[in-house]
Amino acid sequence: MTILPESSGRLCAWRPSRTGSDSMIVAEFTLDHPILRGALADRRDVHVTWEDSYVTPADEMQMLAWFESDDFDALDAAVEADDSVANREPVATVRGRRLYRFDVVNAAREHSIMPVLVSNGAKALEIEASHEGWWNSVRFPDRESFQTVYRHCRANDVAFTVHRVVDDDPFRSTAGVTDPQREVLVHAMEAGYLDVPRSASLADLAGELDISESAASERFRRGVRAVLERTLAR
Repeated sequence: MTILPESSGRLCAWRPSRTGSDSMIVAEFTLDHPILRGALADRRDVHVTWEDSYVTPADEMQMLAWFESDDFDALDAAVEADDSVANREPVATVRGRRLYRFDVVNAAREHSIMPVLVSNGAKALEIEASHEGWWNSVRFPDRESFQTVYRHCRANDVAFTVHRVVDDDPFRSTAGVTDPQREVLVHAMEAGYLDVPRSASLADLAGELDISESAASERFRRGVRAVLERTLAR
């Protein structure tokens, strides 16, 4: 595993530990992106988990995302006032979370990284947002495609903070979990979160991994679900 030290506004020197055309990377980075920036700026209770993005036949860029909040009425008002999105529509509510579909418009669409990811053969594995920005885990075919996305963000004045870059083999056995989910699951086991009684809390895990508690909870739940579906579900 090759770790890229955290940086802001620049790419740190990095070289993959493997060579050859079969070497891919997974990059984790945070963007200060225009989408929902106003709605999330002062809402520390809100956590957003990206579900999908696409362009409709009418050339509208749409996003599906899950929202968690202590006050959905206040959140709805904040999203309604945010000029980066339009035509917000609730799609489903599951266990206190709401799935919304909305159009991405104005600067948020102009600066979107999604078309750049697709054109460079990259795939978003996980994207989460809070008042701290948009955290991304993306698989890239090579280092050059990652640099292309970085340059796109810099050219559009989107602050880009790199957390780490690791070599990746998309065909290795992972029980269906993503790297961030695996990291939380392994850390939970090693730290004693699964012990009875527990010797570590969810807040402890989040602090050790330098992520929000809601992000740690989301990754833990999704990771456990993926493992169970692969091993027990029929």
